[in-house]
Amino acid sequence: MDVPPEVAPVRVAWGAAPEKVHKDLDNVGFDGDRLYAPIFTSADFQPFSGSVMDIDPSGRGSDETAYIVTKFLNGVVFIRRWGGFRDGHSEATLRRLAEIAKEEKVNLVRAEGNFGDGMFLRLLEPHLRAVGYPVATEDHKVSGQKEVRMMGLIRPALQQHRIVIDTTVVRDDLQSAKRAAQLLKGSDRGSSMETSGLYQLTHLTEARGALKHDDRLDVLAHALAYWSSRMNADAHEAELKLKEAQDREFERLIFQTQVIPVHSRRKTGRGRGRRR
Repeated sequence: MDVPPEVAPVRVAWGAAPEKVHKDLDNVGFDGDRLYAPIFTSADFQPFSGSVMDIDPSGRGSDETAYIVTKFLNGVVFIRRWGGFRDGHSEATLRRLAEIAKEEKVNLVRAEGNFGDGMFLRLLEPHLRAVGYPVATEDHKVSGQKEVRMMGLIRPALQQHRIVIDTTVVRDDLQSAKRAAQLLKGSDRGSSMETSGLYQLTHLTEARGALKHDDRLDVLAHALAYWSSRMNADAHEAELKLKEAQDREFERLIFQTQVIPVHSRRKTGRGRGRRR
């Protein structure tokens, strides 16, 4: 679904209704894979409770410097931006990452610190200051087999339908993969789409080396790891609390505008019955 930059519905519900399938978006997964619009969204909106940019610096070869901007509200992770740059740690890449962080008003920029022992953020921070957005930054490190780690973070979020991705992000992801395929001169459809985050998402297995490219999927796993401790929030409970608050406010306004108390109104004889 299209996700506004600063607010989201209090509750979003998934449902496998045929009329909710996004038929205008290319399927880079398998025949049974689908992208669905929500079957229900509440009419009430709230500001996101957090916004984070995660970055996976490129190592060597054809790796991308992948990034993702996720926002959080009531147990749901909203993907606002997702992509990658093929020119490593160039000044242009660092500048563009800083601009995206500012555009999305993120609260925190995180980067995997395994490569270069946290050097990437030291290179990025001057660009954040240059664009007028000196946001907080944080290194984090990962360990263990990558495929197993990613699967353990991503699969539960998908099974519980806790991920909402902006339709613009989907289109940009597919278009960037097609452009990369032209540069790499990929021959068959599978290899030509391997830089797509959605392709990586649908083709991940726990086998070592399951994906030739996994940069965008890895940065999604980093984001989900960050939000995992807060994903147990109950969106339905949050909606009920909002409704209760609105009801209390409505009652307060009614009593404020009450001119004549109910108990002091003049009583009439109508409806008292016949006197004997």
